[in-house]
Amino acid sequence: ALGTVGANDSGAAGTDSLTLDGTAGADTIGLSATAATRGGETVNYTGLESLTANGADDDDVFNVTSSATMTITVNGNAHAPAGGNTLNFDAEGLSVAADASSLTAAGRQPVNFFTVENVNTSNAAGGQAAAARILRVLAFSLALFGVLFAVWTYGRQFAATFTKWD
Repeated sequence: ALGTVGANDSGAAGTDSLTLDGTAGADTIGLSATAATRGGETVNYTGLESLTANGADDDDVFNVTSSATMTITVNGNAHAPAGGNTLNFDAEGLSVAADASSLTAAGRQPVNFFTVENVNTSNAAGGQAAAARILRVLAFSLALFGVLFAVWTYGRQFAATFTKWD
């Protein structure tokens, strides 16, 4: 086991980032404004503008609280097709704005996510706990509508082309 490691930026210029990679197994990774954890391992950090956590081959769980100064990116990556990667976002009592690939608590930097099938929010102001789930259902519905519309359009074009042969 790695134990505890620190990554501290003391300079003012540039954009400082840290990338953390998960293992080939199912990981539970905690991310906050000051530390990342996985099992008994901890990485403490200060002065970063960007943090990226990459999952790996299995279904991973990312437990995240946002930061006022640092953008956090969660990349679930490819995995076995079991339950999917999960992002649990703790809004810490703040209101949350959500779209299909990010969550932003009021006054905080965004938490961006990719290849994450399950997104849950908790402790959001005004009962917004279901906002991310509703948004994901809406995004899926719009994507499904787009596929169905494309099939319908293709079918109509084919029928129109076939009719011209008569």
